[in-house]
Amino acid sequence: MQYSFLGSQTKFKKLPTDWKEDKIIIKRQNLAFSNVKLRDAAVTSDRVSMKMAGDIQYNAKVFKVAQIYCVEKLLSRIPKIEMDKDGDSTAKGKIVKDDG
Repeated sequence: MQYSFLGSQTKFKKLPTDWKEDKIIIKRQNLAFSNVKLRDAAVTSDRVSMKMAGDIQYNAKVFKVAQIYCVEKLLSRIPKIEMDKDGDSTAKGKIVKDDG
């Protein structure tokens, strides 16, 4: 039987059995710490593109659009948002109204 765990020394132990039993009892094993040093780890994350807060809220920073482009270009990159030639937008087939 081989026992191993990250940061511990691997341990090998004979597992005595005559293979006539239906069960094998494996006793608890303690592993010694390993001298191996782990390398640095980089922790990264992705920005969440949307969240549900009553309505769907999109994070505009996720959608790559050069600053020279207008809002219509940004909206055209968001899934399920469509812009027509007049600049009106629909989300999932429903017209999006301007609150301002």
